[in-house]
Amino acid sequence: MKQLILLLLMLLLMPIYSNAEILYTDYYLLEKDSDNYYEESDMIKRKETYKYLNFNYERNEEGYYLLNKNPSSLPLIDKNDYIKKSNKDYLMAEDGPITEHFIDENINVKYIKINNFITNQTSIKNISIYSGEELIFYYIYDKNFYYRKIIPSNGKLIIDLRAFYPLNSLSLIIRFETSGLEEISYDIGFTNDLINYQTFHNNILRSNLKENHKLNFINKDTITEVVLYKYYNLKRVDSNIYSEEPLLNFEHDLLNYKKTYTYYKRDKIEINDKIVNINDPIVKYSSANILNITNLDLFTNGNQEVKICLINNNCLNKNILVNIPKEEKIKVTISNVKYKNKKEINNKPKYSITNDIEDTKIKNLNITNEDVNNIKRDKNNHYLNILVIIFIIILTFFIIIRKRNRTNVEMV
Repeated sequence: MKQLILLLLMLLLMPIYSNAEILYTDYYLLEKDSDNYYEESDMIKRKETYKYLNFNYERNEEGYYLLNKNPSSLPLIDKNDYIKKSNKDYLMAEDGPITEHFIDENINVKYIKINNFITNQTSIKNISIYSGEELIFYYIYDKNFYYRKIIPSNGKLIIDLRAFYPLNSLSLIIRFETSGLEEISYDIGFTNDLINYQTFHNNILRSNLKENHKLNFINKDTITEVVLYKYYNLKRVDSNIYSEEPLLNFEHDLLNYKKTYTYYKRDKIEINDKIVNINDPIVKYSSANILNITNLDLFTNGNQEVKICLINNNCLNKNILVNIPKEEKIKVTISNVKYKNKKEINNKPKYSITNDIEDTKIKNLNITNEDVNNIKRDKNNHYLNILVIIFIIILTFFIIIRKRNRTNVEMV
């Protein structure tokens, strides 16, 4: 009895053999750059794409300055773009304008006189004097106005350097304060005896409320011209275009991106790879409508390479073994013809092809999804019948065992 039960369990656990084989077409594009997320399956493949914002830089502000004398607001230099000017030209530096004066004679200087002011609402905050890199500590010898006070039209200031310095070693930085845009004119003279002066005229335009004016004094035979280079800054300009690769002459903002999905689909077909009956379905399941089935000859036994094409023009080739007994009638029915009512569907196969000659070949077979789904239901009903039979067999054996046990008890 135990051996019989074990045999039943083995039969129950054995896989049910099926002639069907599942085939897939190649993937084709289903949806591109979608914002919707779908799970992958055996028929759907998903590709995630990151697209980044494209941007570039454009020159914003520009100006020509001496090398390394550019303002901090214009940090970039284009050395291929430059101009040449005389040293007497008015130049600009980060802390204000520079005036380069040529000197006729390089005298030793002890006194500096600043006078002949033409200005409106201007004052001097301070004056710094250098000999080379050395800061000179001076005192005021004579004046008729004070620092940080409005300069009068007859304003005069005489500075005592307390030592003699070569004129070409001196540089002055005068810090002016104005109430707005203002033109300032003044003279500056150098002497060693307070009598004979070498005088230079200055004319500058103040654009800032507080700005320096730097004066240098150069021998005529030292420098004749200077080179001014183009300095500029950049302004970022966004394109509002997102892409996988940077556009030409653009950069990617890696912190600003969009995530999109591209979906690819392949169709799934379940094919009966062994035909032993004229009514056996060829296609048991298809995810897409079938356009036609070609190269199938149900009247010639043997391996046949059948071509199955779907409505979306995806085609598959499959070797199918045809092994139908000769006793089958020449007038055959294949479930491939639709009938008007359910009664006809239940009583007759759905595909019907009539042949009067035994070697006639089926060249084309049109199948719709409705047909395939009906076939699938037939397949499921077949499996259900098998499970019912197995259940009945098991139940029968349990009844037999129970009766035997009762018989044994009564005998005891």
